[in-house]
Amino acid sequence: MKTNRTLLVAAGLSATVLSATLATAVDLQPLVVPNPVGTLHMQQSLPCDKLVAVDTDVTGGRIEMSPARGLDLEGGDKIFNLTRMTLLFKRFTVRGDCRGIRDTHKVSEIAVQLASAVSFRAPAAGRDTYFVRIPRDQILLTETFTDNGAPKIVYLRPSNEVTGLVNLTGGTVRLHIEVGALLQFRAGCTSLGCTIDEILPGTQTADIAGAIVFPATPVTAPR
Repeated sequence: MKTNRTLLVAAGLSATVLSATLATAVDLQPLVVPNPVGTLHMQQSLPCDKLVAVDTDVTGGRIEMSPARGLDLEGGDKIFNLTRMTLLFKRFTVRGDCRGIRDTHKVSEIAVQLASAVSFRAPAAGRDTYFVRIPRDQILLTETFTDNGAPKIVYLRPSNEVTGLVNLTGGTVRLHIEVGALLQFRAGCTSLGCTIDEILPGTQTADIAGAIVFPATPVTAPR
């Protein structure tokens, strides 16, 4: 019994030392992309077979990936955690008319955020350069905005995988995000029904880029 107890204690100490060694070797601070730039391109089908297209610029936000230089994998690939993404967009106005009904929407305070962190494998794309490929079903976004003074929120999943490029030497990140959505249009409604009552498809495509700010002082996991 005494011998077994000694072996168990030794095994426990070995595991503790190993965990401390691994934690010390990994810098847990994220790379940060403050104030990314880019464009959100929107296309939305409207009643009466019409289509509206709007481009609006990114006005601010923040992207964070952790660890700052990723976790190394065999073959030169890395693992990154996309822990934060907030994108703010410039306000815009959309106008439409159908069957004698005119409608105007002033959209402002537009923000797209990552709902929860996601880990992804980044294949090597050259020296210190890695592809971003996040399956669509692994990422959830929230979009908040004000429509004619009324605050709204929707939850979205990309229609395709999120793609991009992380260049650690050049200090840049690029992301391409495509989202599909269905909008319901109802107008001219009475007790007898609505003049317009349709659900129509639309797309939102964001191309984002920004410069990386690396942590000045490494912060490692506690021992």
